[in-house]
Amino acid sequence: MSYKKIAVFGATGQLGREVTRVLAEEGFEVVPLSRQETTVAGIQTQKPDISLAGIDVVVSTVGPAGLKDQLELIKRAKAEGVKRFIPSEWGMDHRNVDADFFKPKVEAFEAVKAADFPDGWTAAINGFFDSVVPALVKWDFSNSTAKITGKGETKYPFVLRADIGRVLAATFRNPAEYKNRWLALANDWLSGKDIVALIEEATGKSLTVEHVEADPAKAPVIFFLEKKGGNVFDPSLQTKNLPVEFADFKAHVKSLL
Repeated sequence: MSYKKIAVFGATGQLGREVTRVLAEEGFEVVPLSRQETTVAGIQTQKPDISLAGIDVVVSTVGPAGLKDQLELIKRAKAEGVKRFIPSEWGMDHRNVDADFFKPKVEAFEAVKAADFPDGWTAAINGFFDSVVPALVKWDFSNSTAKITGKGETKYPFVLRADIGRVLAATFRNPAEYKNRWLALANDWLSGKDIVALIEEATGKSLTVEHVEADPAKAPVIFFLEKKGGNVFDPSLQTKNLPVEFADFKAHVKSLL
């Protein structure tokens, strides 16, 4: 039986806005929960709590700053009858990585499993969001240059945030198939050099490439991967046969110009 009412935790964030929009377009009733509102109501003050009664699924879309806030939300969701919880696993697969940066993800995921929701959980790792493209490659047509963050050799997975929303919608229409499952999502696999080639193809201009180091504060995952090697997730893990037609990511890159 398909779910009907979905709460999105972190609905005002970069991913949350797109997930909220797409789920509403797909016909679900969406309850937006911003991280600030939920934290204040549920943890820091005695203000009336935000009820999760009647919510089928809670989708957490918070970034690193909100990962620990999931712990209280998981408790509330279980107590108030939520059927399934989608933790914020978006981005790099932390399961075989020993790094302090990912410990809040591990803690939240363990809490979701321990909560034993009636319909379990679904966890999705994915490539870099579409919004990361300008961070990985900065182009300047005024002086015909492109700055690639890192060496530009590794083909990283990329995903459109709207397609994440479409995948979630598909899983909510078939809860049994996606209970307690990991998904690995990517529209395409591109290196920094691949992106420069797409820009040159779309514009007919030849660009001089410069390489810069990733900023650990602004792009911690890119910094981590460029220093340690590896990838966001193993390409062999990418989920096949999802009932969603993913958008053409190369066309998206060209549309940014």
